[in-house]
Amino acid sequence: MSVLGNYIQILGGGTPNRDIEGYWEGDVPWATVKDLTSKHISETYESITERGVDNCATQIVPAGTLLIATRMALGRMSITNVPMAFNQDLKALVINGKVDQTYLYYFLFAKENYFISRGNGATVKGFKIEDIRSLPFAPPALPTQRRIAAILDKAQALVANDRRTLAVYDQLAKSLFLELFGDPVRNERGWEVVALRDACERIQVGPFGSQLHSYDYVDEGIPLINPMHLIDLKIVPSQSMNITNEKYDELENYHLNQGDIIMARRGEMGRCALVTAQENGWFCGTGSLFLRPSPSLIPEYLLYTLSGASAVQYLEQEAKGVTMSNLSKGILEKFRVALPPMKTQKKFQLGLAKLDAQRALSLTSVHRSEDLFGSLLQGRSKANSVELCRSSSLHS
Repeated sequence: MSVLGNYIQILGGGTPNRDIEGYWEGDVPWATVKDLTSKHISETYESITERGVDNCATQIVPAGTLLIATRMALGRMSITNVPMAFNQDLKALVINGKVDQTYLYYFLFAKENYFISRGNGATVKGFKIEDIRSLPFAPPALPTQRRIAAILDKAQALVANDRRTLAVYDQLAKSLFLELFGDPVRNERGWEVVALRDACERIQVGPFGSQLHSYDYVDEGIPLINPMHLIDLKIVPSQSMNITNEKYDELENYHLNQGDIIMARRGEMGRCALVTAQENGWFCGTGSLFLRPSPSLIPEYLLYTLSGASAVQYLEQEAKGVTMSNLSKGILEKFRVALPPMKTQKKFQLGLAKLDAQRALSLTSVHRSEDLFGSLLQGRSKANSVELCRSSSLHS
């Protein structure tokens, strides 16, 4: 059986002694896991000297070498654009002339779940060199590899472009908010200011740990929302974090309604999301709290106010906790919020709805391009690689 080890040489890295200044801040880029953030790598956070290279286990590999993390972020990879050294958490895969570097990158990219499954270790997970070397690998001829790699490059570029478009809509929403309200915490427009307790019908902290335990979580049931589910002002639930109907009925004080603002009360301050019609009736988790605005506040206006830089700064100053910030109901009740004219708030709500509609279309495009990339990625590893090149609409 043909395996990947027949086509590559695997090299290990190392770290120079940090107590010796002459080993550091030299002309040799020195890669670690945190440098592997994109397909190609040209610069690193740290650099070392030739003396540093000579006095540790690292070595300088040429441009075009694939670096892969075997510890920490298992399977994360980048292709070097320049010669560089690397630390012990990475391995360098130096390929022979029979394998295209981009083709190999995508082959290994498709093995992410495999590398994660091979991880061992009590505190820091890692997998063995043999896990790479023993991978079944029977590449087609070089011209075919390059055609397949080019197709995947185009598909990945589509994904990246769609994600950039999605980010534009998020930025437009923030720009619209600033245009209409300025900084409502500083209240640059001189509007009436009230304490949040007087602008909300309810401020409710999630249930205590004694009321809801980890063993109450089930795979199917009513979604429970904790801080980890609040991403980019949206609610993204977990499939395995739900509660039963019986537990839900038992804890009715923590039911979420459409129009509520749910916030993280531990950790990252200002992390919040709007409860939409889709999440109506879901459950506030122990690490969260929610606010139910009064008719004087449009929920979208309150959402962007509480997630803004000035509000986050205030909450970070007020939050208690030695190792992790904790937000109490009392802190939020005292938070002072400006009350812009309802006409202005509704203008923002309408503008945001239009942007969200466009964002939804872009999100659909992202999912399609990701599905296309995933399909091509899996198709690449099958025996009909040549047919993939012929049939793909991306091939030119």
